[in-house]
Amino acid sequence: VHADEIFGGNELYPRDAALRRDVAALEERFDTELGPHTRRWAYSQLLPHTRLLTSLWSRGVPRVEALLLPAIAPVVRRLVRAVYKITPESAQRSLDRVRGVFRDVEEQLSDGRRFLTGERFTAADLTFAALAAPVLLPGECRAVQPALDDLPPAMRGEVLRLRNTVGGQFALRLFSQERDSLSATPDSRVP
Repeated sequence: VHADEIFGGNELYPRDAALRRDVAALEERFDTELGPHTRRWAYSQLLPHTRLLTSLWSRGVPRVEALLLPAIAPVVRRLVRAVYKITPESAQRSLDRVRGVFRDVEEQLSDGRRFLTGERFTAADLTFAALAAPVLLPGECRAVQPALDDLPPAMRGEVLRLRNTVGGQFALRLFSQERDSLSATPDSRVP
């Protein structure tokens, strides 16, 4: 909201009150029903693969941290497992929740609209795409993520299945077509 207001409003949050409420409701839903579950499921798949995880966690960090990582990785892995309450059952429940949100997005888009609310890209679309990234691994995502070919086979298969859903295709399109659109408009360029 703050960034939108800096640029005069009406970029990510429509001025129309009803549309703004719809955007806020979807954003809140994705924050609670999608984000925690994509992260839990992705970590559940990656934590058993020490070499891959260490490679991801050492990207872009200072050299000293990268050198310390092998020594602290076991503790960090246990901490991540505890914080996200990762068990085989919780990971499966999270994957089921992710699939459910993707089905709901498909239903919302079933009338042929290009975006979740209104006629243009909003914070609802941004939030969905960003929080779906851990289970889709879009190439345009600037977050540290593994390459599709480096994934454990079960995770790779599920990522490919999710990419093939309407919700997955929608999020991937947003990454490829909308990723930099706000910063490309003259009146919203960041100084």
